[in-house]
Amino acid sequence: AVAVADPLTTRVFEVVRAACSVHEEPQVEASVLSIKPRGARVICSEATVNGWLKLAGERGWMLMSLYGASPGLEEAARLLGGPADLVVEDYQPQGMCCLEVLAPEGAAVRQAPSERARALAMRRPGELVFAHTQSFDGWVRLSGEAGWMDGLLPATPSASSTAPAPQQPPPSSASFAAASPTTPMRRGRGRL
Repeated sequence: AVAVADPLTTRVFEVVRAACSVHEEPQVEASVLSIKPRGARVICSEATVNGWLKLAGERGWMLMSLYGASPGLEEAARLLGGPADLVVEDYQPQGMCCLEVLAPEGAAVRQAPSERARALAMRRPGELVFAHTQSFDGWVRLSGEAGWMDGLLPATPSASSTAPAPQQPPPSSASFAAASPTTPMRRGRGRL
């Protein structure tokens, strides 16, 4: 079956190197399943925080960037079309990111990356969680436990709404920084 891009949950990438290998797991040492030539377009459903893309509609993972390669040779696949709503935008070489829950009411850990998915647990404000992959619509997959968490706050209420607008988190300590004023989690800057 051919994967069809869902503009809410998937993104289309184009291979910009001579070729990109598709691996069984998001690791260079994993078995190579296939090779995508320059110009190939692939539909992806997830991205790791260290640059791997999970293919949708077929098995495998492909590197998006070759960090540490010679300047000008780092990009392996380029995002086409609209932006991705990533909670963790910066490359995390260790493959994991520490996030602090900022939403005042806490945040649910869900079975799948959807508000309709069954809630597995709740995380309180100030709790730290670790993530290794994320969807293109603001969800992070947790490391060390099952589940996904929504990393984006709902849109600011309209002017006609009586609900107060979400407040930007207070300034943080040196070891944490806000990912953006619209995220209910903030991202650790230091190594884990």
